[in-house]
This record gives sequence, C-alpha cells and structure tokens, in this order.
Amino acid sequence: MENAVVQQIRKRITRSKFGEIFFVSSFPQYDVEYVTKLLAIFEKEGLITRIAKGVYVKARNDTSLLRLGETDANPIRRNGS
Repeated sequence: MENAVVQQIRKRITRSKFGEIFFVSSFPQYDVEYVTKLLAIFEKEGLITRIAKGVYVKARNDTSLLRLGETDANPIRRNGS
C-alpha cells in the first residue's frame, strides 16, 4: 500500500486541471528530494510530463501532438506543395 504522502501528492495531481504546472516547490510541506523522486515516478507512469528540471505539467495524453523538440517525418503539406 502506498504511504500517505504519495497518496496526497498523487491525489492533488489527479484532481488538477490539464495544463496545470507543478514544481518540486509546489509541495513545500514535504522533503524536496522525496518530492523530486515522486514526480519522476509519476512522469514514468504517465501522470505528468516533465518540461524542465523540476517542472512538470499535467498534460493530456494526445499522441497526435508532438513533444517539444521532436520532429515530424511527414509534415503537413500546405497549398498543394
């Protein structure tokens, strides 16, 4: 069973709106190193997405969107070109 801290942080993230930004400092009542590890775990689970060191966003899981820095091998052609 997950401990209470994990449950509380997970609950706060799951109840948040899509697009909400989370920092390690968003959870000041908990140890910084512990929160950092938890956020990394939540990222691996797909609950949040890392956008910079210590900065995460609750993003929609939309595979049609590209992640920052990725390129599309088949760009959309415009104006018939």
